[in-house]
Amino acid sequence: AGVAVVGMAIPVLASSGPIASVRRSVGRQLTRTAAHRTGLDVAFVLFAAVLLWELRVNGAPISESFRGSVGIDPLLVAAPAIGLAAGAVLTMRVVPALAVALERLAARRGGVVGSMAARSIARRSSRYSRSALLLVVAVAIAFLAATYQRTWHQSQVDQVATTIPVDLMAAPSDVGPPPAMTEARAAYRATEGVDEAGPVVQQAFDLRLPDGRGTFVALVPELAADRVELRSDLAEEPLADQLRALVEARPALSVVALPADAAQLRVTVETDIRSTSAGPSSIEPKIGPLDLEVTAIVRDAAGLLRRAPSTGTVGHDERVAEIPLGLTLADSTAAATDAPLQLVALELTTTIPPGTVAHGAAEVTGLEVATGVADDPTAVPEWVPIDWAAATPAWTWAKVLVPRFDPDGTVTSDGPPATVRLHEDPRPAGLDELTLTVGPRELAGLPDVALPSLADHRLVSLVAPRPDGTIAVTQGFADTRRLDVVGRIALAPTLDPTRPAAIVDLPTMQLAEWVRTGALMPADGWWLSVAPDADPATVATELAAASYPLQATAVRAEAIAARARDPFQAGVTSILGLVAGAALLFASIGLAVSLWYTVSSRQGEFAVVRALGLGRRQLLGWLALESAFLVMVGVIGGLLVGLVLAWVVMPSITLTTEGRAPVPPPVTAIAWDLMVVLAGLGLLAFALSVLAARRAVASVRVAATLRIAEPDR
Repeated sequence: AGVAVVGMAIPVLASSGPIASVRRSVGRQLTRTAAHRTGLDVAFVLFAAVLLWELRVNGAPISESFRGSVGIDPLLVAAPAIGLAAGAVLTMRVVPALAVALERLAARRGGVVGSMAARSIARRSSRYSRSALLLVVAVAIAFLAATYQRTWHQSQVDQVATTIPVDLMAAPSDVGPPPAMTEARAAYRATEGVDEAGPVVQQAFDLRLPDGRGTFVALVPELAADRVELRSDLAEEPLADQLRALVEARPALSVVALPADAAQLRVTVETDIRSTSAGPSSIEPKIGPLDLEVTAIVRDAAGLLRRAPSTGTVGHDERVAEIPLGLTLADSTAAATDAPLQLVALELTTTIPPGTVAHGAAEVTGLEVATGVADDPTAVPEWVPIDWAAATPAWTWAKVLVPRFDPDGTVTSDGPPATVRLHEDPRPAGLDELTLTVGPRELAGLPDVALPSLADHRLVSLVAPRPDGTIAVTQGFADTRRLDVVGRIALAPTLDPTRPAAIVDLPTMQLAEWVRTGALMPADGWWLSVAPDADPATVATELAAASYPLQATAVRAEAIAARARDPFQAGVTSILGLVAGAALLFASIGLAVSLWYTVSSRQGEFAVVRALGLGRRQLLGWLALESAFLVMVGVIGGLLVGLVLAWVVMPSITLTTEGRAPVPPPVTAIAWDLMVVLAGLGLLAFALSVLAARRAVASVRVAATLRIAEPDR
């Protein structure tokens, strides 16, 4: 580009030779160039347009030969430089046309100064074209250099956002059993500098097709909607709106809503479950009523489930159990719940004594709640009854889980309200762990529920959704899940963009897993957002020492900073800056030479018009209009050329630090503020030209100049 600018400056500098006569200065416009007359310049511009269009369509300087092989096309590689040269050539064609149009407009409007300035520009359009050409090329190069730097930086930010969509990503420690999501989230939210913590689960699936192996990431939409960043063009609708659609697509449940300040539950259970002898035994069997531990399955405001165990048991002698709803962390510290809570189900558990079998039934007959006592353990709770009679008609789902001989449990989906009964054959026997669960009737269909999902384009291109909007995927050898596709995205954060992928609603997935197996799945990763005034690295250190330790796996700010320090990119940016500076310098020199030549070669013309009555102010206005035309055409033309080239070229030359095409594709980051700067520089150049013209006008000597022009007698 610098060589091109130098080459374009030579004609302007060479045009400052001695003046033959006043007649040439007032100028009959010399002829057009040969390229202009034959139309070669238009052909060249069309050729450049075709190259730029092909580069835009391909997205890279590659093409396919007639033999079908794909390789780098030298013409497409040179397309940006050819486009810049085409912009310069187009300037030589446009400036004369603008000058003629300006002359006609001035003639209709009248006025001596405007008409004379327009006429002068029209008669000297070739000279002005050369000066404007330098400005167009210089402004375009400067604009392209700034736009490339910003586009590259924004592309790095977008690439990091697809792999690290939040401030901090972390994985739980492998030491000890994984904590429940709700307890772990409460611990992380209490960590200094953490704004929010969201659990995630990644699972692989298979479409049973070539290239059909993919992954989905399950997350909590309520927590991710305002914190996970994904470029707007990578989804059919804004990601936040699509994540909220996942919430709306969750299966409805007849849960019992608890007050926002609920601190305890009191459950009344009528039970006749007892153990009887299983037959001859070498030990003395413990026969009689069995005590049951009561556990509430509650769902918090984020949709996550947790178990809240009772402080005592129910049985033949005690029918009431109290359940604290507060959270207690691993270090015995209390943590706030994400209220309001919902009661999803109640579990009754026991272990059958050796040498016995169990039989009987249990019915939940009452429910009360105490509010506002969590912070004061010495306070006497005030119990408020819940209208259990209104809730129980919908609580007709019951499950008996005896893992030893019935891992999936025996389900009654339309039994007596809030009642669970042991089956007759086989009866649970000694040492069996027994879990009896009651809940809303809608739980019966949850093991096979379609998980609300956002599918990426690759997934829906391989398997079109069924009429009901679902896609069946296989996990393991025979386990099949259905995904309820409620939205589509170009790619899923953190997942391989070359494989099918989806975002899944984690609360629905957790609820379905609990109904199917009785277990609450833990998170295998955490996405955390950091407070604006907190340092992510410091927060990562704090999380490593939390009640449930987390090991930071990625910090977005550090990843962006590491990419910004790329030495190759720093070299490219420096070179482009030098080229832009050199272009602006040569354009300034060319403009200064052009203005000097214009003023010095037209002394006779100025003397004549002064002698005819044109005042100094009018002459100064004449020159100011000529300078304004030159600067405006150069700056506006350069910005237009720069905008077109930036739109076409930037997506194909913005690569990763490894030289590959970035994911997601880059979006041109237009340097709008630089346009203002360049416009300001144009105004400065105009002001300087007016000052120079003012001095030139003041130096015009009418009598002396006219006397020199007289022929010798």
